[in-house]
Amino acid sequence: MFLLQGVDLILMPQGETRTIDAIEGLVLNGSISEERINSSVRKILNAKQWLKLYENKIVDESIVSNIVNSADSKALAREIANKSITLVKNSGDVLPFTEQQQKKCLIISMNNGNEKANSDYFLKTFKETNQFSELSFYDLSGDITNTSEIISDAAGYDLIIIPIYAKVKIKTGTVGLPSSQLDLINGLTASSGKICIISFGNPYLIQGFPEVGSYVCAYSDSEVSIEAAVDAAFGKIKFTGKLPVTISNNFGFGHGITN
Repeated sequence: MFLLQGVDLILMPQGETRTIDAIEGLVLNGSISEERINSSVRKILNAKQWLKLYENKIVDESIVSNIVNSADSKALAREIANKSITLVKNSGDVLPFTEQQQKKCLIISMNNGNEKANSDYFLKTFKETNQFSELSFYDLSGDITNTSEIISDAAGYDLIIIPIYAKVKIKTGTVGLPSSQLDLINGLTASSGKICIISFGNPYLIQGFPEVGSYVCAYSDSEVSIEAAVDAAFGKIKFTGKLPVTISNNFGFGHGITN
């Protein structure tokens, strides 16, 4: 169950009574402590108090747009995004990118075919940095049939950046990447030098390519998250994020490399 991975709130459970019984069973058999459950409840209640939901139980839909699009809300969204970007792994000190002016960069955008990826905005934001002598781009979705061609092409680049847009979405049957995309990543890792992967969704993806040198979690492909991830990659802001879940024994809850 997701609770064992650090989740505080279960969205859309398949049967409320069955879910409650399952949580109670975990406590009774010692898999999770009652204090751990209480800690999650406190977080949720504190969030409700912060949002003043007890004072305003009904949302006035007529004012939502003005509040969400206000300068204060946008500034808060950017602050949250800046603080969330998590540097999970950085073997070889790939990040932050420095002294790239004379180098060639290849961006290989991937998604699992379940979502409309915001890859165009990432490419636009990345281009605006003006940091590379040459910048090329692949946009991949679903199964890949030209793996060897891409690996051969990638050999001519100094840096490979792989933004991934694989989100957890109900009733899709998958939360990860197709095996052909994982094969491509692992092939690039084995044959190329510096590779940086940025996950704009599912943080667990590194389980499929554990040998990759650099791995960043941005958790969302919203514009503010993309901007924050690019700024952190180039050292304009510091990596300060911490994992909200446990990915593996090496990357547990609260892990995050700071600089």
